[in-house]
Amino acid sequence: MEYRIDLPHAPDLARVAQLLRDEDPSALFDAAPGTPALRLSTVLSALDVHDVFERAGQPLQSSQLRAVPSVCCGGCGG
Repeated sequence: MEYRIDLPHAPDLARVAQLLRDEDPSALFDAAPGTPALRLSTVLSALDVHDVFERAGQPLQSSQLRAVPSVCCGGCGG
């Protein structure tokens, strides 16, 4: 699943990254260019993502987390 996470200010990205790795070692996230948002690709549910950000000290409102269709680059040939 891919999520867009709208944040009013940058969270402690190191803490978020560690918590995400603990829950989903394959999770990837980065800053969305030109926006105050993060892009996150993960197997975690929205509830689990909320939990990760809560534990990182950056609780999210429901409106801040949007599920979006995953983008496939086609690089794996799948």
